[in-house]
Amino acid sequence: MTIPTSAQEKSAQKKSAQQPAAHHTYLTDPDTLWSTLDTLNTSGSHALSLRINQDTYRWTGLTDAQRNAVEKRFGFLITSQTQSDRYPVIHVQPANPSHFRPPLGAGQLYVVGHSQHSTPTGQELRLSGHHFAARLQLTHWEMRIAIPPDQLPYFLGAFENCLRLMVAFRAVASGGAILHSAAVVHNGEGHLFWGHSGAGKSTTCRVLDSMGIEILSDELNLVQPIDGIPHVFPLPFAGDFGKLPTRSSPVQLRTMHRLVQAPQCKSLPMTPATALGELMAACPYVNHHPSIADQCMDNVTQLVSQLRPRKLKFTPTPDLWETVLQSQNA
Repeated sequence: MTIPTSAQEKSAQKKSAQQPAAHHTYLTDPDTLWSTLDTLNTSGSHALSLRINQDTYRWTGLTDAQRNAVEKRFGFLITSQTQSDRYPVIHVQPANPSHFRPPLGAGQLYVVGHSQHSTPTGQELRLSGHHFAARLQLTHWEMRIAIPPDQLPYFLGAFENCLRLMVAFRAVASGGAILHSAAVVHNGEGHLFWGHSGAGKSTTCRVLDSMGIEILSDELNLVQPIDGIPHVFPLPFAGDFGKLPTRSSPVQLRTMHRLVQAPQCKSLPMTPATALGELMAACPYVNHHPSIADQCMDNVTQLVSQLRPRKLKFTPTPDLWETVLQSQNA
């Protein structure tokens, strides 16, 4: 299953972000449902671990059907690595279907509400969507997800939404950032393209894919330093382009371009302030949350100073790639 990325859905997702009232779109009584997650009560007996970037995400409480669904979708990420206290854990718990409102439509499965709260144990994120609700404790990286066990059609949407949010927050805590972007690999180096919904990320990937250039993702990409040098890491999330990355190792990031559709291809410099502002807007989830937004800005500021992002005016032709390569020496 790939992630729908229509402009309508992305607009709705931005509007729902960091709005506690948005939980009422999906939940009949949010406070009651949040309180059911105070006690650990798993749905099933199965557990598995997914290896993403340098983290292992341990999932527990899965039913037979839920485990099978995860293995089919994320089987290439499953690892037998021993769990460590520093790695996050996610518990799947049963929920009464009466806690959830009727779905808005299949195209809205990945539109969510999320908000931040202070609790006696520290900062907590709350996430809600179709037939699921979740709480993430940021102090010890534990998440609990409530979902009716018989709602398998909605389970993978809930699973992936919660995984995306957890990965995004972990990335910032590790000195990086997840960017709503497209990324490709050429001659062992990474090139990243970002922009608003409809800017041309998936289109760019289709053009470059037709030229034999390796695509990482047209949806979300992780940029994080290794020994102080920015690298781009593949993530298991795809957009309209629909293909998942075939590599598991990161590559050094060489260029970053802000996409702007235009009659002809041209690469132009950006001021650091403009690049910083537009890149922060491309950081999903974290840019709205005060507990981590400042750290995200510090990470992105460092990235801007090292790579000097540029604006790429482009048409969907092979000329855009020649423009990117020429910009390396600008």
